[in-house]
Amino acid sequence: MNIKIIFKVFVFVLIPLYIFINPTIEYLSNLNTITYTLDVPTQSSEVRNNTDKIKFNKKDILESPKIEKAIVESWVITYPKIDGNKDIKLFIMKLESIGIKSFFYVKKNEKSAKIISIGPYVDRSMATSIREKIKRLIKYEGKVVRINN
Repeated sequence: MNIKIIFKVFVFVLIPLYIFINPTIEYLSNLNTITYTLDVPTQSSEVRNNTDKIKFNKKDILESPKIEKAIVESWVITYPKIDGNKDIKLFIMKLESIGIKSFFYVKKNEKSAKIISIGPYVDRSMATSIREKIKRLIKYEGKVVRINN
């Protein structure tokens, strides 16, 4: 016999037969006992009665410590060198092409110009990694800036 025919019989017949013979035999032997149903099981009364026996500890929320001051910190990537409508539109179009759609303008004070920014990010490392991705893909250099609220 030809070696190619032996190989094809081995690969396409014997190996699948070896792999699927036990599940097939088990399925055929239990064919009469298999039932298919879409009924939603109902909750037994025993389970409902057991929930009444659960004891909860009462906690007075007036005794809990109060939050005196909450500090919210976020990070944004700013691009102060990009100005002008044409440059900003081109920059936004490039950002959208790589999947970034969260950009806004940041002003340091009343007199300063608006700076296009990306974010906000909760973690500085995430903002840094996104900045590096933008630098590598679309060749714009940004600066990670912390914003406090």
